[in-house]
Amino acid sequence: MKRNWRIASVIVMALMCANVVAQEIVEVKDVKQPTSQGTQPGFSVFIKDATLDIVSRRWGQYMRNDNSEVFKSKDYKVKFEFKAGEYLAERAILTEISNKYISTIATVVNTSGGVQFTAFFQLDSSFISKQTLGDIYPNTKKYVRKFAVECYRDAVAAELAREEKKLKDLGDKLVSLKDKKLLLEKSIARSEAGVSEMESQLRTNMTEQERSGRNLKMLNDSLARLSINSPEYAVYNNRLKEENKNQKRLISDNSSFHKKLDNHKKSILEDQEAIKKNVIDQDYQAKQIESQKVVVNNVKVKLGNVK
Repeated sequence: MKRNWRIASVIVMALMCANVVAQEIVEVKDVKQPTSQGTQPGFSVFIKDATLDIVSRRWGQYMRNDNSEVFKSKDYKVKFEFKAGEYLAERAILTEISNKYISTIATVVNTSGGVQFTAFFQLDSSFISKQTLGDIYPNTKKYVRKFAVECYRDAVAAELAREEKKLKDLGDKLVSLKDKKLLLEKSIARSEAGVSEMESQLRTNMTEQERSGRNLKMLNDSLARLSINSPEYAVYNNRLKEENKNQKRLISDNSSFHKKLDNHKKSILEDQEAIKKNVIDQDYQAKQIESQKVVVNNVKVKLGNVK
């Protein structure tokens, strides 16, 4: 049973790989279509995942760039323009096809999943096709395919750049979450130190309140034994007023210490809850990163398979 399962898995993987390869085939087809110079034979290819910008920009480079010595002549200048939906080139020398001047007409049409590119090549007074210029027809078809492959490679490279940026953004977010967790832990440590400080202050405050209470009792007892008109009464009465003020201050401080203690404890609970959520977010982010790494690797393989 296990052996059959493994065989089935291999078959499924093989079919998947075959499907990927099939999707990456770049096929140039012969066409005969209307152009600004009448209906002419040409070459058409669907470039998967490409955009109008990628294809039109690279076609312009193809029409203007060449390693031929002819291009070094001061008298040579290719005329390339976009007019009425067509990319037109005159006096182009495409050495992979011919060392003679070639005029080209090209259209770039956005379609579902990519771009349909069609090119027409005029050498002397004839448009290149299998029937008209059979000797250079294969090279022309290879030229168009090479162009399409490079456009497809550009598109996949752009896709790779996007996916790598997503991976980087996910990694940056994970780093940010880790930094946030460290800040929360430091905040808890500060709050815990604040709790210890407030508990110590409260213990000291209670001790001082007890001492103040004893002083108040002593002063009240002393005043009860003294004559109101005696000098000693005035002295003890003033001391009683001061001790009452001290007692009120201690009670007020006690309330403030309790409030600060409660705030520190509340902050600890909030930060602990935030850390729990942070840990969950980090785990989710790590899984997202692993998934995105697979995506990036798949696109790298896809880019490597563009030929």
